[in-house]
Amino acid sequence: MAGRGWDGCPPAALAPGAFVPRTSSSSSFVPIATTRNNKHDKRPRSIPPPIERRSRSEINNDSNNMADDHLKRRRLPSDSECCVSSSSAAASASISAPPPSAGDGKDDGKASPSSSSSPAAASRAIDFLTLTRSLKTTKRTGWVRSGVSRPESIADHMYRMSLMAMIASRDANNANASACARGGGGGDDDDDDDRRRVVINADRCVRLAMVHDLAEATVGDITPHCGVSDAEKYARELAAMETMRDVLGPTLGGDEFLELWREYEEGETDESKLVKDLDKVEMILQALEYEAEGDHETSLDGFFDGTAGKWRTEIGRAWAEEIVSRRRRASPAREKNNTPPPPPLPSNCSR
Repeated sequence: MAGRGWDGCPPAALAPGAFVPRTSSSSSFVPIATTRNNKHDKRPRSIPPPIERRSRSEINNDSNNMADDHLKRRRLPSDSECCVSSSSAAASASISAPPPSAGDGKDDGKASPSSSSSPAAASRAIDFLTLTRSLKTTKRTGWVRSGVSRPESIADHMYRMSLMAMIASRDANNANASACARGGGGGDDDDDDDRRRVVINADRCVRLAMVHDLAEATVGDITPHCGVSDAEKYARELAAMETMRDVLGPTLGGDEFLELWREYEEGETDESKLVKDLDKVEMILQALEYEAEGDHETSLDGFFDGTAGKWRTEIGRAWAEEIVSRRRRASPAREKNNTPPPPPLPSNCSR
């Protein structure tokens, strides 16, 4: 390769001023002779071609053509390699896309595939929320009768019950898992093992807690001291919940609200049993707090006596015992009036 250019051609064939490597070990380069002053170069001179003058627009056009050629050389995926072909994508769009609305914008309460809230749906939602405002302003009847100066509202009670439901459902599942690990199964303990394996739905418990006193937004907080029978109380609250269901409509979950309320009232599911216990646990916890503050005119013993022995879940029983234990420590004089925890009641006991 000595004396030849980069492409193997003689140096004379290269343009003037080009560089070729030395044949020695040196890494420096020497220029090809391009002037007549180099007397040692006897090779024929080559005349460089004239430099072509090109406009900027011509240069840009060439660059664009090169880019287009590059894109054409790229391999595009076939239809079989795509996740969704154009025909299947069009079919999917025709299935999932909602039909065009031909109505006048009115919401008849029926389900609609529309992803955006219509003005009618927004109106229903605000009507419902305005209807429930009294939950924030109506004071709980039991505390008013006991002379509490700053009694909690119905919404206060429901909110802390919702927090309890989140925690208690996890506590119940942890206890069930531990009991399942300890239990062997078989024999007369099959029913007990089945109960241990029950998994509490935490989301369901929270929903039940949020809805269980919702009817009181219109009928008020009816207690056994109000002179209203249980049947009449149920009828009033059922009518209130049916009205709320109609206000919301199916699209905003009106049917679910009514279903949750009925589930709580019937108290047959594991979640409703737990939430019913939490209803009473929250009440005696609030009573303990009012006693600690001294914010009551009459004795609050009736709240503790009225719930004793009415627990349907182990979580409700354990939490209630903790509250009663703290009450005893706060007032040792009550020790003489306290008795051991009563045995569990049958499963058909009421609230």
